[in-house]
Formats: sequence, C-alpha cells, structure tokens
Amino acid sequence: MSGFGFSAGDFIAAIDLIHKVVAALNERKGASAEFRTLVQHLDSIEGSRQHVQHLQFDDAQESETIQLRRATTRCVDTIKTFYVNHLATYDRYLQAGGSGNSTLARVKDGMAKTAWAVLKKDDVVKFQSAL
Repeated sequence: MSGFGFSAGDFIAAIDLIHKVVAALNERKGASAEFRTLVQHLDSIEGSRQHVQHLQFDDAQESETIQLRRATTRCVDTIKTFYVNHLATYDRYLQAGGSGNSTLARVKDGMAKTAWAVLKKDDVVKFQSAL
C-alpha cells in the first residue's frame, strides 16, 4: 500500500477497467457488435430447432426422434432463460444504431455497453458452456 491510499494493484485494475470501457464503446468491435453476433447465433440455433422439429423419421427411429426433439427443446429453453435474464435488458441499447440519437440515449447506450463488457462477459461464457 502506498501513502496515497491505493496500491499498484488498484492502479492496474483501474487501467484494465478503462481498457474494457474503451473497447466496449467501439462500435465495430465492442459490446454492441458482440451482442448482435450473439443474438444472430441464437437466432440461428432457433432456426435449426425449428428444422429438427419438422424432420420426418422412420417409425424405427422413434426413440432417437424423441430424444433429439427433447434435446432441442432443452436447448431453446436454455436460450430463452438466458435471453430473459441477461439479454433483454440490453436489447434496446446494443442494437444497431443504439436506442436513439439524443445525448441522453447515447449516454444510456454507453452505460449499457460498459455494463455488458464488464458484467456480462462471464455470463455469456457460462451460457455457452451450458448450451
């Protein structure tokens, strides 16, 4: 601990946080782009689930068919839960173009991008593992 009330570790943590905030605000590679990519992947998975639900199988494959459909349903349930608990809050702020053009909207968008980058990264990793 230094005489200033903060340590070198605190200083490094502050620099790391600033780096995360700056990266999150980058429109092409930041939080909005990551969020939109994640939503696109989830939409793709939902499309695959719909395709699986409409596949026709032989009667001899009934057991496998039931297992496949249950697995896809569980996958979609996991996605829906993640969306409601983690993505819905950010949807309007991290969409292409943000939530509006006013100064207040841009500030709110920036806050949401920062929160996404700092708070939600681990949640996304856990979700992808669960999926």
